[in-house]
Amino acid sequence: MALRRQNRWLVFLLTLAMLAGCGTDLSADRAKTLIESGQIDEAIEMLRERIDQDPDDSEIQYLYGVALGLAGQISLAEWPLRKAMRDPEWTQSAGILVAQNAIQSQNAEAAIPPLDEILDRDPENVAALLLRASAYAATKVRIDEAIADVELIREIDPENVESFRPEILAYLAAARSEEAQEALETMGALIEESRPDDELHAWYCTTMAIFAQESRETAEAEERFETCLEEHPANLSTVAAALDFFDSQNRRQRSLEILERAIIETNPEKFVGLRSNLAFRLASMGRYEKSIELLRSGARAGSDLDAAKFASDLATLFDQLGRTEEALESYEDALRLTRSAGYENPLQDYSVADLAIRAGDLERAGEIAQSLTVPAFQEMILARVAQEQNHHEEALRRYDEAARLWPHNEYARYHAARSAEALGEFDRAIELYRHAMRISRETTNAANRIAILRIAEGDPVAAFELLQIHRSRTPLDAQGELLAMELGARLGDLAGLSNRIQQAIERRSAPPPLVLASAFRGLRMRDAPDRALDLLPSIRPEVFAMTGGASALIEIARNAAALQQLDRVAPLFEAAAQTQPEAGEWIAAQGYLRELQGREKEAGEHYARALQTDSEQPEALLGLARITIKDDPSEAARLAQRALASAVQDATRREQIEEVGVRIQEAGQTREALELFTALLDQVPHSGKAAAALASHRMLRGDHSDGTLDLARRAARFFRSHEAVALLEAVEATRASNAPDKQARQTPAPASQRD
Repeated sequence: MALRRQNRWLVFLLTLAMLAGCGTDLSADRAKTLIESGQIDEAIEMLRERIDQDPDDSEIQYLYGVALGLAGQISLAEWPLRKAMRDPEWTQSAGILVAQNAIQSQNAEAAIPPLDEILDRDPENVAALLLRASAYAATKVRIDEAIADVELIREIDPENVESFRPEILAYLAAARSEEAQEALETMGALIEESRPDDELHAWYCTTMAIFAQESRETAEAEERFETCLEEHPANLSTVAAALDFFDSQNRRQRSLEILERAIIETNPEKFVGLRSNLAFRLASMGRYEKSIELLRSGARAGSDLDAAKFASDLATLFDQLGRTEEALESYEDALRLTRSAGYENPLQDYSVADLAIRAGDLERAGEIAQSLTVPAFQEMILARVAQEQNHHEEALRRYDEAARLWPHNEYARYHAARSAEALGEFDRAIELYRHAMRISRETTNAANRIAILRIAEGDPVAAFELLQIHRSRTPLDAQGELLAMELGARLGDLAGLSNRIQQAIERRSAPPPLVLASAFRGLRMRDAPDRALDLLPSIRPEVFAMTGGASALIEIARNAAALQQLDRVAPLFEAAAQTQPEAGEWIAAQGYLRELQGREKEAGEHYARALQTDSEQPEALLGLARITIKDDPSEAARLAQRALASAVQDATRREQIEEVGVRIQEAGQTREALELFTALLDQVPHSGKAAAALASHRMLRGDHSDGTLDLARRAARFFRSHEAVALLEAVEATRASNAPDKQARQTPAPASQRD
């Protein structure tokens, strides 16, 4: 991220510009003055107008690239710089900046060709040699070439202290620690003698600290980092490395102190990176309002581009907090500010449209899609809109076109798979999920989706093996970690379960209480409730009082109920509830315990009170639905409908909704039960019980259409019962006997349609 302040590279590059250029262009002189004074936006605007007048002016193209780079627009800066390189007078200055930007973007190989071009003309250009040595070192494989450039630099300039940087980086990349240590010591001695610039001293100090950290000399590393921070509190590299170190030591408060001081020591209005880092750290600690205010204050200061970055970060934070409408509003602000600064970025428009879809504003998303100039972006947004409107066949067609236009877009395959699931095309969905995984293992939860389908099919072994293979390639996300824990408890060696739980907690991919809840659920599915209770002595009671603890308590209560040992876990409920007596999840958990104890009246009172605190608390909604069925099945159905969203990610909630639906149907309220099952199938296309209930009802009405066949196939695949298999056989037999009758077969009804 570019800093809008003078630094040694800026001085160097502008000096080159003055040496290379004739200096008679007043607009170029004015642009240099603006850049040197930090008025980057003004310089960009002026240079853009000048380029429109004369696109072949190499000096103006070069200065435009410099300004864009300092504004953080590195990808945009490459084109004017490469155009400037065509002019021999500007090859060196523009080529060096292209290389520097490539290294900064972690694309070291791309930095080497422009430097080769400079060095072909000027083999003893020390600045180019330093950058090429650094690029070679950054590749982590071209170590010998890096060392060769370092040796050449020292032949040309024996006292060049900068040459130690690429040498040390090369040795560290090659794990040649003794040579790295020797080079560090030599560099340290030279620094003491020559007193080089502050930036190089900060780099050396930080590298020494990192070296101690990687050598597992923790105390020495901490001492060195503290020294570096005292001497260079606002150096970006020093701050970033120190944050990594203290984070690894789980000293989050110290990291906050470092960031706060760095912001004070730098320009807080313009230095976007540190302020945003601090804001997201505060949010991770639950200090949301402080985090929001920090970003808002940044958006009110500085240039339009800085304000746009803060507004974009604020949108990301709101999105993470589930405040989607506020996220959309902030992203719209970011888009407006970016355009005000003179930039058009189709990817930003695409992101706003994506957020509009998630905020439920499909009309706004459609408006943006129509204005998008990138066909692949347009198809993706229109596909998403169709998907949200349950037009899944149209969505699939558009996703196929988006994938053709954008072959390496994993999201086109992932979202297409979701529509394929909705249509009951589960084999197609699995193949699309696999395709998304082949493109990228990290950016979607495609592996989790396949695992969920395999579990629903009754093949938890295949699901567990898939997640284990996926974990060997990339860390699992929170949902994957919880699925793996559940399956490990269900299928794995029980003797090592405590260790696996501890390892999962240490990976910090998911909250500890939810890890426990998954383990307890897996043991319940294994029919080993005694082993779940055996884990209790090894669990710190305060874990149950953490966010998500109610889920762990409810799962352990289910195991205890199977053993008729609810008294053993009741004290855990009481202790946890005392920590947050007014929180909906804890009140609902208390209600669930009383429901298991047969104290329905008290349970109902707790559920009702939980809903007064949180009107959409799913455990309370479903608990109250169960209690209400016998007196008011219609009200029970309405309560269960409100809990549907929670069934998407939670198999236990899906099972509870299925149970409520079956009991409502048994109570004689067939219409309400079928409406609930239809809505559930819209949310969870692999709900076998819902599909079986709907298919059975259609058969009784004499409906043997394609829609009925689809439902019967889902029931047989995911309900896994003799009744479901018999139902499918009956549908197929009836359709075969009625094959000449085209009428019945021409009335397909998607599962999402109501009966």
